[in-house]
Amino acid sequence: FKIHRSFEPDFGIVRKGLSPGDSDRFVNVWWEIPPKEYGLGHRWAPYANGGPFSPYYRSTKEVVEWRSQGRVIRAYEFADGRPRYVIRSADLYGSAGLTFGKRGELLNVQILPAGQVLSNEGYLILPLGTDSNFWGFLAFFNSIIVRYLVNMVCGLHKEVGAIKVTPIPDQLLFTPIEELAWNSKRVYEAYREINNEETNPEFFLMPLNEFSTISEFMDSYSSRVESLRSIISEGEAKINTKIADGFQISEIELQELNKEQKGLMKSFELNRANETIEEVSLLSWLFGAI
Repeated sequence: FKIHRSFEPDFGIVRKGLSPGDSDRFVNVWWEIPPKEYGLGHRWAPYANGGPFSPYYRSTKEVVEWRSQGRVIRAYEFADGRPRYVIRSADLYGSAGLTFGKRGELLNVQILPAGQVLSNEGYLILPLGTDSNFWGFLAFFNSIIVRYLVNMVCGLHKEVGAIKVTPIPDQLLFTPIEELAWNSKRVYEAYREINNEETNPEFFLMPLNEFSTISEFMDSYSSRVESLRSIISEGEAKINTKIADGFQISEIELQELNKEQKGLMKSFELNRANETIEEVSLLSWLFGAI
């Protein structure tokens, strides 16, 4: 922390967003609203609001009532006239960048598509500079070294200040950031394909079109997921090695950090989902087919 430059202000900014004051009233999920009312500039805007452990990619399910710059939320006050809401960084709503949920054992950062409202649970990381910086910092903040460093300065709540002061070694700039960006894109695409596979219409029709039994289809699907997980494992290993080199961390120290974080991950929802992937996939297909 003393010998390297911090992420903010040299490499980007980190900001938190909206606390609407009554989430039950102003926050919904996208499938419960009319499609014509969806989108920033309409009544319901996509709402980056954090969630379970999900590095690199998370689909945005929640929406917030933000028509006319949150006119309804701004009118929501206590009896004495004090606002129930807190609106932060409204000028950055709609920006594409990176996002992370503040609650969790380990930092996990995702792509933030343009057109979303920030929340007090889903924060914004906005890297400065080139496209390579964007993808490179996605890899950087999802590395085991950075997760360890962030946990040195905060607990279960990964607050803005902890991310702002994250040290950035000069050794990671230029060529290494290009390498990080290339691996980051591969890992992101693999995570996205795994997460989105079951919502693809082809997923519902495939068993009927190409396989004689559900069991045969599930075997093929599981094999495909394993192939994607191999891409993720290989890419993350290269990313962790490159960042460890930047911080001058030895291979033995890197292995110890990896072992420690894998122990924490055993309790995560993502891992529980992995253990029941066939059951979850089958139920998803059945509901979709019906």
